[in-house]
Amino acid sequence: MINYQKKTPSDLEIIDFLIAETLILDKFPVTDADLEQEINSIQNNLHINRDGLRAAISREGFQFDDYQQLMRASISKRQLIDRDIRNKAAVSDDELKTEYNRNKSGSKTFHGSINLSLIKITKKNYKNIKFAKDIYDQAIKGLSEGQAFEDVAKKSSDDPSANNGGNLGFLSYQDMAPKLQKEVQKLLSSKSEDKNQVGKFEDPTSFTIIKITEIGKDVDVGFDKEKESLRGKLLEVEFQHQIKLWIDRQRSLNYIHINSKTA
Repeated sequence: MINYQKKTPSDLEIIDFLIAETLILDKFPVTDADLEQEINSIQNNLHINRDGLRAAISREGFQFDDYQQLMRASISKRQLIDRDIRNKAAVSDDELKTEYNRNKSGSKTFHGSINLSLIKITKKNYKNIKFAKDIYDQAIKGLSEGQAFEDVAKKSSDDPSANNGGNLGFLSYQDMAPKLQKEVQKLLSSKSEDKNQVGKFEDPTSFTIIKITEIGKDVDVGFDKEKESLRGKLLEVEFQHQIKLWIDRQRSLNYIHINSKTA
């Protein structure tokens, strides 16, 4: 048996949620007639009357008034998406292909390729490991300070690719050494939005830093089958991102700030 503790929202998270709902409802108010039409539509789809809907809601532990408020908030958010968000959220076929390849990149059936850049500090090329580690640490520091990967590679790397700014060109996943495969997979599965994110690892012979420059857009036949489903998932993520940006703007315009020490 696996025991786990369900995470409950903090007071600050609840306040943030209520503020967001209030801001959306204020800009996109929902009339009682709109709410009634929505509930009637739900009843028709479920083939039940109002008493049946009330009973179903009660079995789930909700009061009908609470359900109405949830529906009102849902309609309001839908209006926000339709009027202000949908035209800003779009997913191109190239983005779909890139995401498809990202998801498939760890499997043996992945047909894409990855443009990889690398910085390698080979231990035997230095008097001792400490000197090599110092060069490695300086390279990491330079990248964290915003120096271009290409510049750091030319200055620090002793790999032949250093003359090309560390760029190895496009490689298939299967052609990479196991250690490199593992680090590439970490980067591919990362949810970070940092386009300059790098991976790093040490093996017995060297210190290595890598960066994925581009994911190739070669796709297999499965792409066409999964494209629309994937588009829906990416659009949902983009909708949530755009809604957050909208709420942040409204909070700023309305001078809303939470003092976390007192919330």
